Amino acid sequence: PVSQDQLISPQLAQSDQQFQVVMTCHSPGPVLLSVHVAYETTRGEYVQLDIPFTVHAVLPVTLSTAKTDGVATVNGSGFMLVAHVKAAVAPLRIHKLALKHVTPYATIVQSGGNNDDEECATPFLGAGDAHSLVLHVTPREVTVSHILAHVLVQWSSLDHPEHVVTTELALPSMAFQPAPLSVKIDDMPVFGTQGHVTWVHVRLTNHTISGYIVDVKIGSDSSEFLVAGVVDGHNVQVLPMETISVTIGLVPLQPDENVGHLTLPKVEVVHVDSNETFRVTDQRVTLFVVPDNHTTSAAMLLA
Repeated sequence: PVSQDQLISPQLAQSDQQFQVVMTCHSPGPVLLSVHVAYETTRGEYVQLDIPFTVHAVLPVTLSTAKTDGVATVNGSGFMLVAHVKAAVAPLRIHKLALKHVTPYATIVQSGGNNDDEECATPFLGAGDAHSLVLHVTPREVTVSHILAHVLVQWSSLDHPEHVVTTELALPSMAFQPAPLSVKIDDMPVFGTQGHVTWVHVRLTNHTISGYIVDVKIGSDSSEFLVAGVVDGHNVQVLPMETISVTIGLVPLQPDENVGHLTLPKVEVVHVDSNETFRVTDQRVTLFVVPDNHTTSAAMLLA
């Protein structure tokens, strides 16, 4: 509690006099404000009045997200999370939006924010306006409920643009649970040879007591590899608590004789009934390929 005395000048009958009370609140919530007025009339009568009222302090910037169930699956696919940074009560200038204290158990890719050396794309927010951050969250490890990250907001009021305030707002807490079906790649070779098949083994493990029928898909944005052994639309049944291996042949089709890295096609496993996608979380992105006229020893030296 803080008290402050203020003298007011003599007042004529049927006249008004105003005085201003300035409050600084360090946290949101209700604040009880009591105004005590003591005065003496021209007849020498002493009068005291106490007028209490409640002021509701709110944060100048707030953060809201779509409702989540608080649980995500470590399946390599991830999910989208949209966060809205809102100017709650007054117009603000936003100087910076960034993610801080990001969870080590997931990868979060941000769009709609800015880097440390960039200005915010939406510098001004009117009272009640919001700026959106679109986040793609990919869980990597199983863990209990925890805060995904904090959104750092640097802002200033339009009346005092030189006074920049930093506020950190927490994203929702989420737990990461194991996927019912895990996908891993075994025996990925160190290098490949142009025109020769490279065998890759995709290991599927069913962690539930129910059977799964899945479709193993090999996707590629380029024609750098010829894929053999798996055809889209070919269903694979994985029994409860069973681990099976699907063999895929990759033939590098490098067009010239220069050695280098080729982008590997992505492996996706899709549940036939629910259409849920399971991806390899630790899949290599490229494969080092040598021309056909190189020997194995030379290829290994180049790799």
